[in-house]
Amino acid sequence: MFTGLIEDTGVLYSALKKSDVLFLEIGDTKLARFLGKGDSVCVSGACLSVVEIPSESRFTAELMPETANRTTLGKLSPGVRVNLERSLPVSGRFEGHLVTGHVDTKGVISEKRQLDKTALLKVKIAPEYLRYVVEKGSIAVDGVSLTVIDTGPDWFSVGIIPTTLSTTTLAERKRRDEVNIECDILAKYLEKLVLPLFGPGKTKEKSGLTKDALREMGWEI
Repeated sequence: MFTGLIEDTGVLYSALKKSDVLFLEIGDTKLARFLGKGDSVCVSGACLSVVEIPSESRFTAELMPETANRTTLGKLSPGVRVNLERSLPVSGRFEGHLVTGHVDTKGVISEKRQLDKTALLKVKIAPEYLRYVVEKGSIAVDGVSLTVIDTGPDWFSVGIIPTTLSTTTLAERKRRDEVNIECDILAKYLEKLVLPLFGPGKTKEKSGLTKDALREMGWEI
């Protein structure tokens, strides 16, 4: 589990594919000295497993095809900077929001507006993911926890404060760039739990969280 508060950035040194596994070597980061083999690390929004630590400033992580295809990581070129965050320890202080590192989809920046010291991003995503995005809710963009300002039929907008611009890769993102998007996990779990109440033949007016509905779902009351 992560929080979306980026600890450091790194530079992609190499991307090497062996069979169906993609190995990313990431350097120029202070986080490498705190990592161990098998640790989880969030790389621009995607949770990866560390497989090698060749130096105090470099580490290698592996990706399966699902991760390479669903995220932007499968197309990154050496020299690109990435956002990095270590997994949250149970005893750690929780900030940001619940980020699993399991990217839902890729979005495309349709507009970037630089204000005085802050910036606004408008990101286009597939409409089916918009039901998990709400005004003033949380969303992770390339692993960064951001607050949603507004939503539309196939887009959402977020604001970026100066600190985030200076400590993440979002300052480098421009119009038409792809970014990794993770929607709020709580919204997805809630949908999964509530959906049986509004299945075929049921309407919102005729359904609800009643004792009969709970019994139908297997609860003993």
